[in-house]
Amino acid sequence: MIKFFQKILLSQESKNQRLFAAVEAGNILETKCSLEIGADVKKSHSERHNPLELAIRQRHTEIVRHLLEAGAPVEFRNAEGLTPLHVASYAGDEEIVMRSIRLFFGNILLGGTCSLEVSGAPHQ
Repeated sequence: MIKFFQKILLSQESKNQRLFAAVEAGNILETKCSLEIGADVKKSHSERHNPLELAIRQRHTEIVRHLLEAGAPVEFRNAEGLTPLHVASYAGDEEIVMRSIRLFFGNILLGGTCSLEVSGAPHQ
């Protein structure tokens, strides 16, 4: 019931700010609640970062998973021209890199038919 009223009464900007605060704090429950009430996972912050990039930079792997499932854009480029995949690879986070690759190649290029193994070899 509370989520219903939050979904209706909170402005879109308030929902987005709530999502950024939850991601920054590493709060999985609050991140999920923010997404459920309609926070825009594609909205960039005033500092030109989006929630996915922020979660990757802070190594909040479980939050990254939720954001990707909610449709966070893997092709978004920040002010430095980096995508979330670039940020994850620079951070050395193999799990996030592989999830981003699966999503990018599987959903965007191949319509969801591609499945990659962690080793990088195609899965038949």
